Amino acid sequence: MNGRCLALWFSLALVIPGQEPLHFGDGSAEYDFTVSKSQLALCFADGVAPQDGPSFSAFCEKWISRRLGSTAQLGLSLAPHRSCVVILADLESAPSVARRFRGSPELQSAYPVLHLGDPAHPHSPHLVNGDVAVGVKEASALEALARDWELRLVRTCAWPGTGVLRPIARDTRDPLEIAWALQRDPRVHFAHPDWLRPLPVREHIPNDPQFGNQWHLRNVGQGGGLAGADVHASQAWDITRGSASIIIAVIDSGVERTHADLNQTALGFNPICGAGPLAGDPTPACNGAGFAGSHGTQCAGVAAGRLNNNLGVAGVAGDCTIMPINLLGSGLGFGTPSLEAACFDWAAANGAAVITNSWGPDGVPWPLPSLVNAAFLNATTNGRGGLGTLIFWAAGNGNELISSDGYSSSPLTCSVGASTDSDVRALYSDFGPELDFVAPSSGGFLGITTTTTNSSGQSLYTGAFGGTSSAAPLAAGVAALVLSAAPTLTWTQVRTILAETTDRIQANPVLGTGGYYDPMSGKSAWHGRGRLNAHAAVLRATGSGAIDFAVTTSGNGDVQVSVAAAPPLAELFIPVSTQTSGALGAGPIAGLGFDAFSTLLYPPNTPPFHVAATAQGTYQFQAGPGTLLLGLRLDARCIAFGPGGPLVSAIRRITF
Repeated sequence: MNGRCLALWFSLALVIPGQEPLHFGDGSAEYDFTVSKSQLALCFADGVAPQDGPSFSAFCEKWISRRLGSTAQLGLSLAPHRSCVVILADLESAPSVARRFRGSPELQSAYPVLHLGDPAHPHSPHLVNGDVAVGVKEASALEALARDWELRLVRTCAWPGTGVLRPIARDTRDPLEIAWALQRDPRVHFAHPDWLRPLPVREHIPNDPQFGNQWHLRNVGQGGGLAGADVHASQAWDITRGSASIIIAVIDSGVERTHADLNQTALGFNPICGAGPLAGDPTPACNGAGFAGSHGTQCAGVAAGRLNNNLGVAGVAGDCTIMPINLLGSGLGFGTPSLEAACFDWAAANGAAVITNSWGPDGVPWPLPSLVNAAFLNATTNGRGGLGTLIFWAAGNGNELISSDGYSSSPLTCSVGASTDSDVRALYSDFGPELDFVAPSSGGFLGITTTTTNSSGQSLYTGAFGGTSSAAPLAAGVAALVLSAAPTLTWTQVRTILAETTDRIQANPVLGTGGYYDPMSGKSAWHGRGRLNAHAAVLRATGSGAIDFAVTTSGNGDVQVSVAAAPPLAELFIPVSTQTSGALGAGPIAGLGFDAFSTLLYPPNTPPFHVAATAQGTYQFQAGPGTLLLGLRLDARCIAFGPGGPLVSAIRRITF
């Protein structure tokens, strides 16, 4: 896309008169569109137009001038998809022009641009290209269905009975009518257009300058943040730093393949180019778009920047391996459901244990197409030899409910919001009942320091990454640490471990507030189950010396302490620190800060500090509302002395 076309597209997208409503349902997802009368989407037939960007744009401009005259203009060109958008001077003409062009030998499809949500929003356009994604009830019926409907089967997907059908040349049928009609075929489970739509990254860039320190891994108060507002990575690294056999797939804008601070698989993937040594690169050999791929490289560094190599930064799972998948860069920021599904299918088929995604629109509804849902089912069902591949999704940066986002709110994905270096919800972070947990990111004093690149392919670094774009790969990296320590866990077991070992932050006892943790689900609207704790998660996963230790509060100055899985009748020390400048975990004795030493001196049977576990290895303590000052940050750890020697729990942290 040349700069003039890009500017024209966004300027005209803000003034879109004369819309018509259109509703489409594919059996699971529901879409409420408005039909543009001034914007026309064209998809050229195979072999008609050149494939490189500048030549394709020039071809489109000549074609538009020849067929529509000088008053029509090129608004957007997408060479990888053989598609463009035409801006018509006659504001009432797009539907009639589409009907006139239908069946042209040069075109695969001509259809008015459809807008999902606010038509002025840059992420709302959906471009019909004639292809239809289908799922049949019996896998063997797919080819017969294509023949019966005079369509071509152009792609099959990993989930049995799913694929993409394309009209045969000179087909004059309405593409949406084909999809609607296919839904009525008794052999069909779902059918929806394989439309092109924007796939933007979920990146929040803070206004203030950011500097190179990775507080999200170990926060000691740098930059003015709250000590301990991190994922406790340095403590988890005492148990595991990851494993090269645990692969984290980064579906994004490509990952710089020569970055010195990233371990990557030999092959990457690009849904347009396929697989190959350069296919996950930000500038793959098959696509001369020149996309820099910095966003994907930043996500990769957060998840798995190399550890202990005397270079650059550390990722939370630095000894794990990155699988680069270039979806966003390959199609100039646009993609179809079948291209998305191809990325998940390839990741699951090629050994990905975890898939992280930091993309999707904010401010418009985003239903989950049935074809992509089938790819999610395939990954979670068949990935890792049937143990299931975990899918992480950035919750979004629109400060809005994620319920209208079918991707992030799917029960097959882990939705990740953002917390700040002050251990509170980032104000931009999306929220809602489907949110699973939060992870540290920008929005406070400091941003996230990670790897990055540029269009020249340099190994660079940035201190200004952030948004839920950074939170999702951080969570994915924590899951990779868990799987490095316990590789036979199923995907649901890992998700449960992550949820049950979080730290509650910003709790509020008032029902209906964002920080209220529901006693039944354990979740709050703002934080899900809380902020991820890598150390606690790895301890829970391994069970080696782990004590099931929990400290919770309703946010009203009360506190509950519980211990499980300790040795029977073990002597328990539960040191508590209320420092705001020195986090528990950095001290010389079992990580204790100096203000926690006194709790080691309490006489036996003094709750909650020095007690004995029951014969079942449990202990419970509760202090009522008003016991502790609101705004206080409390760190606690449990040390158990039993027959096998001392066992040390993960640090638990709560803020009242």
